[in-house]
Amino acid sequence: MEPQIVGGDDCDEDPDSKIPKPPGEVNRPGRGGYNLRAVLNWSNQRFQKVKKFIDATVEDKLDCIQPISKQSPANIEEVHVIALQKFHFLGEYRDNWVIDDFIKCHLKYLKQALQKKAMKTAVTEARQEVQRAQLRAELAEKRAAAVARDTRQRGDLSQ
Repeated sequence: MEPQIVGGDDCDEDPDSKIPKPPGEVNRPGRGGYNLRAVLNWSNQRFQKVKKFIDATVEDKLDCIQPISKQSPANIEEVHVIALQKFHFLGEYRDNWVIDDFIKCHLKYLKQALQKKAMKTAVTEARQEVQRAQLRAELAEKRAAAVARDTRQRGDLSQ
């Protein structure tokens, strides 16, 4: 069997001959979706190489705090083109679903990482504010005690 040349000048390529997207949502196997790594059945080296490349391209070309549905179609297409130029075999998949799945997964990861960082920052700031409030309360107690002491002393002196 001769290897199929993907992404060539052949404009008559039948999209039905390409590998269709599995039913469901990526990385949702418990909810009717699928695990991308399992579905692709690539070697670990190939999977990691493609993932690393698309992740870097996503970070360079897309708004990393927005889901794929909120991205500019032109920017998504740019990621498709760059990925297909680097990895021609990705053209074997109908409607670039593999590239889109890598994009979705990385955008979701980035959003979760940013949320985790924001939560960590908020917790740290809240702890610092509690410490400042405790210090203010201690200072207020000391001032109140000093005022009470001064008042008692003035009372003792006036008698």
